[in-house]
Amino acid sequence: MNPPLLSNAGLLMRVAVIAYSIMALSGLAFLWLQGELARLYPVCGSRLGALGIADDFLGNVGLGMWIGVVTVILSDHTLTRSRAGHFLQERFSEALEGLRPGQAVALAVLSGIGEELLFRGLVLIALAHWLSPAAALITSSLVFAAVHVGPDRRFIWWTVFAFLMGLLLGSLYLATGSLQAPIVLHATVNGLNLVRESWQQRLAGFGEGRAGR
Repeated sequence: MNPPLLSNAGLLMRVAVIAYSIMALSGLAFLWLQGELARLYPVCGSRLGALGIADDFLGNVGLGMWIGVVTVILSDHTLTRSRAGHFLQERFSEALEGLRPGQAVALAVLSGIGEELLFRGLVLIALAHWLSPAAALITSSLVFAAVHVGPDRRFIWWTVFAFLMGLLLGSLYLATGSLQAPIVLHATVNGLNLVRESWQQRLAGFGEGRAGR
């Protein structure tokens, strides 16, 4: 018998493990070489740390999750209600066909760690050595948006959203001095969206199964 073909989600997971591992290792190597591994830990003397916010691990986790939930709610009430939003949702549903809840969580965690270590842990910190914090933030966000470009102009809002997320994630890093909160924020946004997509697929399949009886 021929082996079963991988689902879109199965292939995506294989590619994601490799890609996000490379991103994470690149970011970690840079932080180690620059003596910046402390950015993986809470910073009490940061802007928010001085106020008693995000000055420990639980504070960073709570702040990242709270901002992530708010971000998803706001995006649901703006982008997803537009024609462009529906187009993007349909394309991503196709790309994530067969995604299971466990895969959704794993993908969210991998993306949060890998992309933040690369784009905030390497790109933003590297640029901050040469540019002002504001210029480094904007430039790193543009780089982040540049890797979120679709095959045609109808994906432009995906790129715009990535740029805005880059600004938010970078600002959170600058405010906390740590990569913990941005990683949690990134994983929360992706996790909520991916798990919801997974359950919608399961419910749709369950409905089709009952209708076919």
